[in-house]
Amino acid sequence: MDKSSTMYSVREFGNTCLLYSLDDVLRFGELLNIPQADERNRVVERKEVPLFDARAYSEAVINAFVHNKWVDGNGPMFTGFKDRIEILSRGVLPPKQTIEGFYAGESVPVNEALSKIFIQLHITEHTGRGIPKITSVYGKENVKIKENNILVTIPYNRLELAEYGTTNVPVDVPVDAPVDVPVDASVGASNIITDKVKLVLEFCRKPRGILEIADYLGYKDKRSVRRILNPLLEEGRIAMTVPDKPNSSLQKYITIS
Repeated sequence: MDKSSTMYSVREFGNTCLLYSLDDVLRFGELLNIPQADERNRVVERKEVPLFDARAYSEAVINAFVHNKWVDGNGPMFTGFKDRIEILSRGVLPPKQTIEGFYAGESVPVNEALSKIFIQLHITEHTGRGIPKITSVYGKENVKIKENNILVTIPYNRLELAEYGTTNVPVDVPVDAPVDVPVDASVGASNIITDKVKLVLEFCRKPRGILEIADYLGYKDKRSVRRILNPLLEEGRIAMTVPDKPNSSLQKYITIS
């Protein structure tokens, strides 16, 4: 694959509050999970299919943070590949936990104080149903207990886009997110994202409203468009025509680089 066709950016999730890092990793998952337009068996409206199950991803990320063995100085690691995301937390099951209980969702926290904070903030539940939620979608084979870590694999539900005349194949997306150590994570966006970015940049050579962009891309809502627009705004590749009023009904977006 021609590397020049791939958009790269740098993300740092460390050197900040653990809760901020958690939020950043969850938001980054939203960015990666660009909806795929499913034209199969279309009657009137086409269906949008996410690349992976957002709820399972969130549960896996939260579990990785709350059950990671932070005392060793290493944070959890999140690595993206062409066909999956791997979420690795350091450490092993707590002494009172069994493998059967782990998969059944019996809550035995590794970090009791951290677990209480997450429960008080309604990030997690007392019931510890995170693992069953993941396995109900992807099966127990994608949650592996290893010697020194626990690895959750979130496979991509990638459509056979070749049917539609394109080969949108995600590239490697390494994302490592320890909290107390500076981390520069090289992030390779998928061709799905890259293709949409190219379309937006070309379409916005003239000022365009968000609904115009959504219609042009074939999206049904603004949220999907903002997942593409927000990184472009941060990178300075597009600009708002009414920058002092981001939510203005007259707001449009124009390509500047």
